[in-house]
Amino acid sequence: MTLKQLYENVLTEVNKIESASILLKDFNYLVNKTVYQICNKNYNYFEINQQLTDNMRVLKATAPLSVTEVTYDSLFGGVYEVTLPSDYFHFLGCTCDFILNQDSGCKLKDSHFQSNTVKFTSDSWARISENYYTRPSYKRPYHQLNNLNKNEDNPTNPYDNDYGTDITSIENGLAIGGIPSTIKIGDVDTSFVDRISKVRYGNPSKVRLEIRTGSKDLYTLDKVYVDYLKTPQFLNLTQDELDLVEDTSQVLEWPDYMCYEIINGLAILLLENAGDQRLQTNIPINQTIAQPFQQQSK
Repeated sequence: MTLKQLYENVLTEVNKIESASILLKDFNYLVNKTVYQICNKNYNYFEINQQLTDNMRVLKATAPLSVTEVTYDSLFGGVYEVTLPSDYFHFLGCTCDFILNQDSGCKLKDSHFQSNTVKFTSDSWARISENYYTRPSYKRPYHQLNNLNKNEDNPTNPYDNDYGTDITSIENGLAIGGIPSTIKIGDVDTSFVDRISKVRYGNPSKVRLEIRTGSKDLYTLDKVYVDYLKTPQFLNLTQDELDLVEDTSQVLEWPDYMCYEIINGLAILLLENAGDQRLQTNIPINQTIAQPFQQQSK
């Protein structure tokens, strides 16, 4: 299904096909909002059953990432950092790939060992570090989304030698900074202000994942494999695409049945925005995929 077809179908759904009362910029905003709403709802129950796995399969991805050791403590071991892809949306899981530093038992030096990470939070770290059996190790690594600050003087999380993450330059003694208006994807700079369609990027700043692996006397962390959901493609229907007889609009990345779910969600937003009384009957009639707790109650 194309974006133009989705536009026409949702007008049919709200009975406005002959007299479209929605502005194109409003449609572009609401259709992207609907996609994100569907993604967030499905993420809460992701992979509980095959239906929910299929719903999000186009966004499922695995990224092999190189690690950078940011600090090492003789008691708690190494702390590593990886930069997640620019299309990162939601975290699913993480697997650490370790390399054996020396021959050990039946395993030869440079052999690999993989272990899944466990999430830790700031308040749970004290309990984890105090207990010998829960401290991080190659068998039990931990992960956390975090910006590690190693600078004691500048409290703005600096990642270079001079400035913090929010400071880009110093002019006449004044700090110049802020979130950049563009993002670099590969060798291409693209705008975060005037976004283009068919491209997925959702993070104006880098998302950093911290990995704690304990002592590296026996094993050293070599690479990290992160399972995550990608950011949905940005949808943007232009007036030229709408006026042309030939449909040249963006092809949606979703399977057909999910396109109809997007239409259902978008129709609800349009009916609510217009104060239409059909909203009361539209939701129960068009609910085709029950939530897991509703299925279990039956």
